[in-house]
Amino acid sequence: MIAQGFALVAGAFMCYAIAKAIQRIYFHPLAKIPGPKLAAATQCYEMYFDLIQQARMPWQLEALHARYGPIVRFAPNEVHINDPSFTSTFFSSGSAIKMNKYDYHALQFGMPESTFNTCDADVHKIRRGALNPFFSRKSINALEPMIAEKVEKVSSRLQEFKQNQTPLDLRLLFSCFTSDVISDYCFPKCFDYLSTDDLAPWWRNSFAEGLRNFQWLKHFPGLWIIMRAIPYDVLNKVSPKVAITLNWDNSNKILVRDLIDSYDDRKDQEQTVTIFNELLTSDLPPHEKSYERLWQEGSAMIGAGVETTSNTLTTALYWLTQRPEALARLKAELETAMPNPDLLLPWAKLETLPYLSAVIKEALRSAGGFSSRMVRVPQNAPLRYKNYVLPPGTAIGMSQKLLSRHPDLFDTPHEFDPERWLTKNGPADLYSFGRGPRMCVAQNLAYAELYLALAAIVRRFNLQLFQTDYSDIECVCDAFFPMPRSDTKGVQVLVT
Repeated sequence: MIAQGFALVAGAFMCYAIAKAIQRIYFHPLAKIPGPKLAAATQCYEMYFDLIQQARMPWQLEALHARYGPIVRFAPNEVHINDPSFTSTFFSSGSAIKMNKYDYHALQFGMPESTFNTCDADVHKIRRGALNPFFSRKSINALEPMIAEKVEKVSSRLQEFKQNQTPLDLRLLFSCFTSDVISDYCFPKCFDYLSTDDLAPWWRNSFAEGLRNFQWLKHFPGLWIIMRAIPYDVLNKVSPKVAITLNWDNSNKILVRDLIDSYDDRKDQEQTVTIFNELLTSDLPPHEKSYERLWQEGSAMIGAGVETTSNTLTTALYWLTQRPEALARLKAELETAMPNPDLLLPWAKLETLPYLSAVIKEALRSAGGFSSRMVRVPQNAPLRYKNYVLPPGTAIGMSQKLLSRHPDLFDTPHEFDPERWLTKNGPADLYSFGRGPRMCVAQNLAYAELYLALAAIVRRFNLQLFQTDYSDIECVCDAFFPMPRSDTKGVQVLVT
């Protein structure tokens, strides 16, 4: 009887699964959108490329577009569009259509209360509004002396490696640089990784390894509950790589807990001013100032503030070593603008240098920003793409990775060519920071770091690649941020 009962349940489940698959493939509102039938039937299609093929879904999307055209259905309720003409709709900030983030991805990083991961557009607007003043052009101009001080530390470390004639991993150097900048701005005490003898490889490695775990957490967010329930020592023995992610989680909690515990809301009390001090004194509702929400905000700021700019600087210098004519042109421009290499021009002056600006734009395009797709879900009205109607509740994705290489925007998209930004291409073609109401809040901070650091390094030093090739810079893993092969030794250079 028990066996018969199990067989009956199994048969009923099988019939339901088949009926559901048929409904999704042939009778779903998205049924007419081209794409693999298996992808229309089950979320397992995406899971296969994320988990079994080791985070290769962006490359599969590229292949699907090559086969099916600019719009593809690759999940039961999700489509992806690779067409620059649709960006004005997708990124619109003035549309009457409410565009939420995709809740299927909300728990991927274990911090759904952070501004970055907030799904509801109305709640996001409130949280984003509280952060905007700290990353405005005016605020970053006031922050410039601190950024310049960190750039001088970078130069000092480069000088040490020059004197010792030992190879330097640029990924380590720039991870320390961007970590020190964002921590100095967000928290009472700078991490000061630039002062460590070995440039804190444990920090960079734990950060990168933690990111490589996030595809599992996207599809199985309940793992966060299990991970957080297991004592760290036990988890470290059972799965050291997963423990790295939990350690990142815990360290950020401690940072914000210490900040909140030391906060004094008395106006006459002198205290270090940080973003979190300002958030705590803001007119946000009380639940928006809770410890749980603020540690998640802190984690998101560190994560976004470290990797994107670090990777862009690394990418820029890698390609400049491979394009000697571009490097020579940039050096000549900087020598004219900065006759004394020790006197770094301010950000506002550096922005006026056309070739430096072109190199930075091309580095942003080549580095890719985020490798994962951006997903929006219209709530109160359908969206249209050509002859297709995308009803409310449809998850709609676009990718910086594909837009940054789209042939309608870029000739020879796989080449590093700063000159393209001096002729055909303009700011409208750069999607590295996103667009619209969810554009990267720290865009001004990133630009200040890029201009000051790249100008100082190129003007003062020469770099030669050491045991490094394209495979050490190539993105092969979608860890939300672009990641190279796991066994890379970094982008190593000799400083001369």
